[in-house]
Amino acid sequence: MGARPARFADFGADELDALAQAVAGFERLFAAEFGLPIYLSWGTLLGAARERNFIGHDTDIDLAYLSAATTDFEIVEENETIVRVLRDHGLTVQRHTKGQLHVNVARDQHTALLPAYNLDVWTSWVRDGRYFHYPDIKGDIAAAAVTPLVRGAFRGERLLLPADPAAVLRCFYGDGWSEPDPGYAWYPRYSSTDVFEFLRQAPTSTSIPPWPRRAANLSVAEHDDHFFVTAPHIHEAQRLNASAMLILELCTGSQSPADIIGLLQQAFRLPSAPEVVVLEFLTHAAATGLLEPAPGPTE
Repeated sequence: MGARPARFADFGADELDALAQAVAGFERLFAAEFGLPIYLSWGTLLGAARERNFIGHDTDIDLAYLSAATTDFEIVEENETIVRVLRDHGLTVQRHTKGQLHVNVARDQHTALLPAYNLDVWTSWVRDGRYFHYPDIKGDIAAAAVTPLVRGAFRGERLLLPADPAAVLRCFYGDGWSEPDPGYAWYPRYSSTDVFEFLRQAPTSTSIPPWPRRAANLSVAEHDDHFFVTAPHIHEAQRLNASAMLILELCTGSQSPADIIGLLQQAFRLPSAPEVVVLEFLTHAAATGLLEPAPGPTE
C-alpha cells in the first residue's frame, strides 16, 4: 500500500469520524494529565464554524490548550511538561517553538479506522482580561471571547470551542473568514517587541552569570504554594513556583548553569535535560536582580 494522501478530502467518512473521536480523546488526555482544556483552533476551528467538518484541503488538526500558568516562565515550564508526558504516551512530538508542538500519530496507535495524522498544538492563555494565542493573537480581544469554552457539534462529537469563534477567527483570518479564499496565505506578525518572543527563541547564557549565585539580602515568603522573593534592590516582589525556587536555591556560586541542569535531571530522573526551563529562569532571575555573579568554585 502507498502512503496515505495528506488532504482531509482524500479521507473516507469513517476515517474523518475517527479523527473527530481522536480529538475528543486528546481533550480527555489533557484534562486527565494536565488539568487543562484543549480546544479547536486555526483551520480546524474554521472548518467547525463553516461546516462542522474538517476543511477538505487542510492537512493537519489544529488544537490550542488554555494554559493555567500566570507568568512567562511558568508557561515555558508547563509546555516542557506537556512535551514529556505526550512522549511518555508514545507520541512523536516535535517542538517547533515553545508555543507550537507538532504531534505525529501513527496509523496503528488507535483503531484500524484511524489513519495516520498530524496535530499542531498551540499555546494560549488569558492575562489581565485579555486573550493571547501564539503566534498571532496578542491580547487583541477580551478573554470573554474565548472563556468559558463551549461545546459544538463536529462529526458526531461535541468538541471544545472558544465562546465566540467568530471573534477568534477574525483575528486569524480577517473579516472575510466565513468565505473561502483560494489565495489566502498566512504570514506571522512578528515585531521586535513581540509579547511572544520568549516562546520563539531559546534562551542563551549570555545574560546569565557563568557561576550564578543568589543575590545577597533576599527575603522569601511562602503563600499558596508560591514563593515571593524580595530584596532592597528589587523593585517588585518576584513570584516563583516550587520549581523556580529550587533552581534559585541551587544558585550557590559554585555551580554553572550546566551543573544545575544536570543535578535536576539526575535528582528527578528526567528523560531529557531541563535546559530550556533552567535557562529561562536563570535569564529571568539575572534580569530581575535575583542573581549576582560569583568568582566560581575554588580549587
